[in-house]
Amino acid sequence: MRGDADAGKYVEFYNDPKTKLPVYSLYGKTRKPSKEMLKGIDVLVYDIQDVGVRSYTFISTMGLAMEAASENNLEFVVLDRPNPLGGIKVEGNILEEEYKSFISQYPIPYVYGLTCGELAKMLIAEKMINVNSNFEVKVIPMQNWKREMTFAETNLHWIPTSPHIPNEGSAMFYPMTGILGELRDAVSIGVGYTLPLKLLVQNGLMELILLMN
Repeated sequence: MRGDADAGKYVEFYNDPKTKLPVYSLYGKTRKPSKEMLKGIDVLVYDIQDVGVRSYTFISTMGLAMEAASENNLEFVVLDRPNPLGGIKVEGNILEEEYKSFISQYPIPYVYGLTCGELAKMLIAEKMINVNSNFEVKVIPMQNWKREMTFAETNLHWIPTSPHIPNEGSAMFYPMTGILGELRDAVSIGVGYTLPLKLLVQNGLMELILLMN
């Protein structure tokens, strides 16, 4: 909720200390909103800044939330946000079904070049999620955004999407260095330092490769 939980961390239900409202975690006991969570809800709203890369779990959560909305006859609304990598670049392999997981849920390119609202519509149109035939998503569009814009070019203030993505520069390097972070015994990608995803440290040799100052 506050962007302070590390990737993959188990998050329990809790009351938000600022608003005192209950927070139902989708990174704990369940990854899909349950009927009990949605009791009394009229509209389910997705308002999350994504990073434009398939392995970032926010889009997996969006798809599962859309399925839950369909199952419970709720309206689903996406407040669209810029893709920080822009809307032109599409790169990387398509997910193979045998490797499907919460980390990579949909058969889309690794860098997919869509906003979250565009992706939500595509998930329905291409039947990548299980929703009723009459289910629709309402996307609240952005103003003045152009496909070629990177996040820096929007002049918007970046709010960290996680402790490891403190600025839009980290989001730009995530497609290149994020996967390398799985090789924890061989290389460090700067997580835990002041330049996450922007440097590589080869363990043992301590060879530092600064990618961005």
